[in-house]
Amino acid sequence: MKYFKIRSNNLLKMALVVIFTILINYISISAYPIVNNYDKALLQSPWTENILLNTGTASFIYATYVFIISGLMYADALVVDKKTGLANTIFTKMSWGKYIGKTVLFNFLIAGTFAIIPFLINILAFFCLRGNVPLTYFNTMNMFNDELFALVFYKSKALFFLLHIIKIFLVAGIIATFALAINTRFNNRFIGLCIPLIFDTILQVIMVIFNNPKLAISVSNLLTFPSKPDYLTFFTLIAFLVISIIYIIRIIRKKDMLWIF
Repeated sequence: MKYFKIRSNNLLKMALVVIFTILINYISISAYPIVNNYDKALLQSPWTENILLNTGTASFIYATYVFIISGLMYADALVVDKKTGLANTIFTKMSWGKYIGKTVLFNFLIAGTFAIIPFLINILAFFCLRGNVPLTYFNTMNMFNDELFALVFYKSKALFFLLHIIKIFLVAGIIATFALAINTRFNNRFIGLCIPLIFDTILQVIMVIFNNPKLAISVSNLLTFPSKPDYLTFFTLIAFLVISIIYIIRIIRKKDMLWIF
């Protein structure tokens, strides 16, 4: 396990997480400042002012952050291990299949964990800046009955956000798994960072060009909006996952580092 921890402790990557977290939360909080005179903003609840329910610039930056951090934090592990020779050392400690399996699992967990950090800090920041006032017309305007888990929100706000946090965690993990497969396939540390993001951006452009909400099939919709995603969005995400699983199974069967690429 120490080999997996060592590879995830990269100061530059950690610095990127800190920079994005500060930027996202600064933009999100400064967009809704506290005013001195009476204003409906004073009645806003911290449950509804965060980047999930108040979709804006910070929300879109956050979606981009999830793609970047998922493809950057640990998705280059197999490529780095081969180039540095660390894989040979690891093979003396564990089997080939166990090594690949642990790498995939650790990559998934690392991506999911770092993906939710800015979101958690954003919620906590608004709780520090806003009083937990009762829900009224003014502080539920961002919430609609057709939102994902909307019925849960009115029964338990904490459970509502927990479900969305789990959703973000899983989406980031799947993106990271896809990035790991791409990086390994092309023996490149960064191509897995670029391809998922570029592909998702193309899907967003298609939606804008045709101005059709039914074409909102990009994975970032699961990260930017609380609304129920279209079935095609899940199809895109499942495609990421299936491609990754097929390739991972293939390299496990080869049982040789040289056959990965």
